[in-house]
Amino acid sequence: MLDHRNRIAALMRQRDAGSTETPEGELIEEAIGAEIALLWQTRALRRERLYVADEVDTALTYLRDIFLPTVPVLYARGRD
Repeated sequence: MLDHRNRIAALMRQRDAGSTETPEGELIEEAIGAEIALLWQTRALRRERLYVADEVDTALTYLRDIFLPTVPVLYARGRD
């Protein structure tokens, strides 16, 4: 689910920047609709048991996608 949400967010950023197509040539509006459909169809609950490695992967995803891009911005604000 995180991957779908991240792809939707990236597509929306591209759209907000004025792009109408993805680098692959797909229309952004259609790509957003397709990702929303996939997200809608993704099970929120897992059928298989989660393991420690799964939790580590989830934590690393948050660190990579949310915290790491934010740290330089916060650091620059603190220096001003």
